[in-house]
Amino acid sequence: MKNYVLTDKLSKDIDDLEKRIKYVGLENFKKISIRNIKICGRFIQMIAPYLLAAIIPFIGQSFLFDIPFYRENVKQEKCYMMEVDNRGIESYQSQYEKFSDEKDRVYIYGNWKEENGVYTRTIKSYRINLDELSEIKELVHKKDIEIEKLLGNPVSNITETKNIITDEEKEESGYIKVVYYYKDKDDFIIVTQPLGECIAFSLLYLFELVLCEACVFKIRDEFSSFYFPTYYAKYIEKYKKTNTKILEKKLEIKKDSYKRLTGDNYGR
Repeated sequence: MKNYVLTDKLSKDIDDLEKRIKYVGLENFKKISIRNIKICGRFIQMIAPYLLAAIIPFIGQSFLFDIPFYRENVKQEKCYMMEVDNRGIESYQSQYEKFSDEKDRVYIYGNWKEENGVYTRTIKSYRINLDELSEIKELVHKKDIEIEKLLGNPVSNITETKNIITDEEKEESGYIKVVYYYKDKDDFIIVTQPLGECIAFSLLYLFELVLCEACVFKIRDEFSSFYFPTYYAKYIEKYKKTNTKILEKKLEIKKDSYKRLTGDNYGR
């Protein structure tokens, strides 16, 4: 009875080993697939917070400003610089680029004064914020004293010096000039975003990226025990390939044991 039980168990073991050897390729494929899926899942778990921390500022900056690392086609409106003074002189310049200093200002030019063969006059500048042309024309006809009361202290007060001036300049009285900038939204061209502007927005994104990634790292370091290499080593060990030679050796031992018990070679 005892031999029968052992023989029956050996028969089942031999059948199982032969089946495993026959389908070892499929078994290994299944193991590798499960292992890789689990490793990928853990890898995604590891990088997901960092990926999210990179995507959120990217989308935010793309909506609010421009897409980082990409020079878009942008609308460039026509820019005007207008000069008006109380002598009745008006002039303007226009271009499809920003002027170097687009700050509206009022300049008060003093009279030329001669001393020891050198001519000097003071030029005071004031910042203003005007939206209508009528306001500009009204402003230039005010007196100096009224301008100073209206605009407060000047942002600059310089002295212009010349060794020689023309007769017209000698007779010229002090005057007030307004320099005013504006754009025509209906007159524009499509241009490639300036390289410097693209670099500036890209650097801003990189700064936001480093800040967000550092926050994620700090939070994970303090509140999570997740460590990817540990899981990787665990899955590599758990789902390692089946060694055919080991199975064949086990099968050989089982068949040899079966023969010693029954006196016959195993075969069905």
